[in-house]
Amino acid sequence: MTTHLSARLVWHDNGWDGCLCRDPKANTSCIAHRHVRESRKDDEEQASAGVPLQQLKDRLPPCSRDTGAFSPHPYTVMHEDPLEFRRLLPVPEEVPAYSCCPSPYRWMREENFREVCEAESLRIRQADQADKDDGWVMEADRQKDLLAAFWGKLEATKSLVFFYCKDGHPFDVAAARVLVGVGRIREVGEQVYFGTTPKHPDPFPVWSRRITQDCPAQGVRLPYQEYLRLGLPIEKVLCPVPNAVLPDFSFVGAHVTDDSALTVVEHLARSVEVVRADAKVPGDWDRRLVWLNDVLAELWRGRGPFPGIGSVLQVLGCQTGTAFQRSVLAPMARQGENPWQYVRGVLDGAIPIPAGPHAAELKKAHEKWRKLPGRHELLQTLARFELTHEQVQRVVDPTARADAGIVGTEADLTRNPYLICEMDLGTDESESVGLDTIDHGMLPDGDAALFVESSVAADDERRVRAVAAAVLAEAATEGDTVLPQRDLFDRMRKRFSDKRACRPDVDLFRADLEFHEQRLWTALDTDPPLTALRPLRELESSSADLVRARAGRVVAKGPKAPEWALALKGRFGEPATERDKSAFAEKERALQTLFGQKLSVLTGGAGTGKTSVLQVFLRELERVEGKQSLLLLAPTGKARVRLATRTGRNAMTIHQFLLKQDWIWPSTFSLKHAGGGSSIRRPQWSSTNAR
Repeated sequence: MTTHLSARLVWHDNGWDGCLCRDPKANTSCIAHRHVRESRKDDEEQASAGVPLQQLKDRLPPCSRDTGAFSPHPYTVMHEDPLEFRRLLPVPEEVPAYSCCPSPYRWMREENFREVCEAESLRIRQADQADKDDGWVMEADRQKDLLAAFWGKLEATKSLVFFYCKDGHPFDVAAARVLVGVGRIREVGEQVYFGTTPKHPDPFPVWSRRITQDCPAQGVRLPYQEYLRLGLPIEKVLCPVPNAVLPDFSFVGAHVTDDSALTVVEHLARSVEVVRADAKVPGDWDRRLVWLNDVLAELWRGRGPFPGIGSVLQVLGCQTGTAFQRSVLAPMARQGENPWQYVRGVLDGAIPIPAGPHAAELKKAHEKWRKLPGRHELLQTLARFELTHEQVQRVVDPTARADAGIVGTEADLTRNPYLICEMDLGTDESESVGLDTIDHGMLPDGDAALFVESSVAADDERRVRAVAAAVLAEAATEGDTVLPQRDLFDRMRKRFSDKRACRPDVDLFRADLEFHEQRLWTALDTDPPLTALRPLRELESSSADLVRARAGRVVAKGPKAPEWALALKGRFGEPATERDKSAFAEKERALQTLFGQKLSVLTGGAGTGKTSVLQVFLRELERVEGKQSLLLLAPTGKARVRLATRTGRNAMTIHQFLLKQDWIWPSTFSLKHAGGGSSIRRPQWSSTNAR
């Protein structure tokens, strides 16, 4: 079990080659990062465009910790204190070729301190301020201990480093994080310390470490910059960070597990296959693919056949389950022994609990295991997947399972574990289980396939449906809630690298249609045939039916309609020009429609007066009908504040309203597909309110 690293890079227009950008002013992507935005000197950088950083000396750009990630040239970086109020003296560090300096910001936050220490079995003292539970870790000794633990988990010549960009990139895609490349860590730099001051005489550690990769011998960088310069379609090679591993690609520098690394390398390999097939950018892409495939074999071996054993043991009460897995069980697999068979023997009582530091905790697990015979097979199945203990707990506990949207019994999930990734919504503290996590356990490779009694075929109907559901969910986030079947199948074939490709067959898909339609909606008699996620399609259909039913209805006769022209003149004044008169007449027609129809939609570009017209409408409505309860909703918090301010009435966001109506899962803020509103008393609506 090797620990790897993710390192966020600031976008660079020439591939992080150790020089200033070719055209610094034109690089607007990097200013998405505050430290760049606040410190970049455009004119100075433009005058030195393309100059190696080693020549700039004291004129380094604010992105200098990242710029040499793929550079053959060394340079010197200046580390500045991230907590500016301390005014610690900056310190220089020599940066060899092919190096960058990421920081593990998550580990340096007090709100994460307890979780980090428990997960890593660290014995680090609490903060000087007893009730401090957020903000940065401030004490020098605690910072040093945390950093030593974080960087100490990386192994030179074994650990990989994955490079990515977050937010600040020039690609028009929904994904906030985009993979850049991967390398092998050749060296982790020594701890560097800031200069001391009279106020801070203790040496405070620099949070970042110098990470040097073994490039160009190993590793690969996706040629995004080259594709952009050549005007090639970047979408073909673009490699977003898969949703399932997003937590490992946050906070600038973070640990990456073998299983997460597998997911990432598989996606990178797919992009490199496209680059090789395009043959537009020079490079030894065949050799890079061979290296990536060798890395995949290595990661499968490191992952092992039962990466979830530690989490299963934790759920059973063994708090040192992960440490037991690393120290005792991982070596077993490498020596040809079945680690789950051994653990199952300990839990069943067939094998004595081993003496040592884990004995007391394993005894707790043994006792709890005996009380839960109905969960044995499911827990054994979950040991095949690299899940956190929170995810295991959510899947095995019936109440938590239902709250997370997973509909199925223990037997259902054991027969088809893909149901977990198809339905799991996660919680606010635990990510949902992704397709790749389940797929690695269901279709293992290399040493990870040892001792696994059953696996699926690449075109097994369970796998085909799960891949289709994942592809459709990804398309929905981009605005495509329905896909032509040909498009869906094409995306499914491209979802994995060639070795693990899912290649759906149209005839087999139709033969298994009853099974697929449990989760998917299909219209196969249309031209072209269509497919969507069933819950999403049903929500869209019910919404469309409701809109159609209300669209033709008019408001029952009531109070006389207001004098809209007079009301508009009171708000906007007398129209002076022909253009003003035309806009005035359009507003008057809009108000008449709003008042007369049960359902109407007021649209218009920014600044056309929608909120002002609504303000007039509400004021006149109150004048003719008296004070009534009104429901004002807005799509965002900012829009809610503006709506409330302009109308002088309370307003909610749509999510806030749905949450009150019990249509939102509170833990994830995702929409329920059924059952909302059962325990909430709805507001009283007047005939006018219901428009």
